[in-house]
Amino acid sequence: MPTGALRNELVNGLVSALAQYAPSEAAAHAASLPPDVLQSNTVDAVIDNWARSDPGGVAGWVAQFGAGEMRDAALKNVAEQWARVNPAQAAEWLTALPADPGRDGAFSAYTQALAWAITGNEKYA
Repeated sequence: MPTGALRNELVNGLVSALAQYAPSEAAAHAASLPPDVLQSNTVDAVIDNWARSDPGGVAGWVAQFGAGEMRDAALKNVAEQWARVNPAQAAEWLTALPADPGRDGAFSAYTQALAWAITGNEKYA
């Protein structure tokens, strides 16, 4: 399959759909991609879908990521999604994370998700 925007959209869409029914398989596929924009987008799609049914499971997957931008972005995404499903459990998870910039970003995403849920104001979305 050729590289490019069409390929990226196709792979991302397929992995996103797979994540709804078989999140661990979708996660394995996302992890197997080369570290680039496609992998980043695919990881986001997996988190978005997996967090709806098993936020703790997706948090465990993200915890395996090495330090860096992808981990930090993934932590933020998990915190945001989990805050919408179960804010109390999300808060427990956040406080257990090691103190680092990834956790700081995750706390920010968590509080923004809560603010949006409380106010309905899209500026917090």
